[in-house]
Amino acid sequence: MSTKIYFKKIRESSIIPSMSTDLAACFDLHASIEFPVCLEPGEYKLIPCGFCICMPENMEMLIRSRSGLAAKNGIFVLNSGATVDPDYCIFPNNEIKVILMNTGKEQYTIHNKDRIAQAAFRFFPNVIIEEIVSIDDWPGNSRNSDRKGGFGSTGV
Repeated sequence: MSTKIYFKKIRESSIIPSMSTDLAACFDLHASIEFPVCLEPGEYKLIPCGFCICMPENMEMLIRSRSGLAAKNGIFVLNSGATVDPDYCIFPNNEIKVILMNTGKEQYTIHNKDRIAQAAFRFFPNVIIEEIVSIDDWPGNSRNSDRKGGFGSTGV
């Protein structure tokens, strides 16, 4: 099943996201910057991608680090996996930007059109939140489970 997602360039030189291979799960996001951006060790900056997006109401775009940048240079998406909500699309000039951080030991320079992150798309359900007054009303009470104790309760 295919789903259409619409992209609009904000700057003519911007690159619309694309997959590097036919079986890639994510789309490459490219920097859309006028001048190179230097990231000093420990520094983070907001890097524009030069496009806005419109996607279905029940879909999110997840922005993730590129494994090569992280492994070789210590560059990663600071709030990985960042979510772009579908209502961000309502405003047609809301540019997609990526917060990159340098955890490496050397300065790293980002140039226009560099691949800086990747994006995955995910459908999400329409969730309805319902408050209960007592734990006795908890729907899970009918399930049998030996899992008690929270974090680490199942062992190592």
